[in-house]
Amino acid sequence: MANKKKTYNTGRKIMVLRDQLGITNGSSGGCYALMPFSTLDRKGNAVFKVGMSTSSMEKRMDQYTTYFPLGVYYIAFLIDARVPNIRTRTMTQLKNKTQVYLEIEKFIIDYILKLPGTKRITSTGRIRELNEENRGASEWIYCNEVQIHQAFAEAQKKYGGKKYLFYLEGHDPITGQLTSINDEAREQERNKPLYTGKIIFKN
Repeated sequence: MANKKKTYNTGRKIMVLRDQLGITNGSSGGCYALMPFSTLDRKGNAVFKVGMSTSSMEKRMDQYTTYFPLGVYYIAFLIDARVPNIRTRTMTQLKNKTQVYLEIEKFIIDYILKLPGTKRITSTGRIRELNEENRGASEWIYCNEVQIHQAFAEAQKKYGGKKYLFYLEGHDPITGQLTSINDEAREQERNKPLYTGKIIFKN
């Protein structure tokens, strides 16, 4: 089940990727998918962020605590992908790591967008790939976790690296019942006062 990042008041800093998710050797970065929202729609879809980092993945995930104080759900990681050499007539040049990770990020997004029912979120704050409404493409994708997992699996086949996949649905180890983030959202709403942000996506 996807692990929602939270902050802990302890003497020792909890490294969520390492200590809770078992993700190792992410110091050189990679690509990721996460979701900061608390519910899925009736189709089982939500809006997910696909991104990349060329430095410590753990530090990059920590930054999302600032953006989303209630935490985020981790869906997929591709850590330490290959950075190949580019051979030309005159020299062999190490391909820039940023170029490689941007290429992988694009591959993942493009793969997801070819799957049925998916859609890219656009924003007036973006300038690339402007549409007729003058809204640019973002790294936020309307889809589901299975489609994300498929894209990350294909990216690993092409670029190598270590793949980690997590699920929003799972079995509660205590009750044995199937759990859902929607159950958690309903529980949060019952335990007022609490404000949670929502995104309204016209599908």
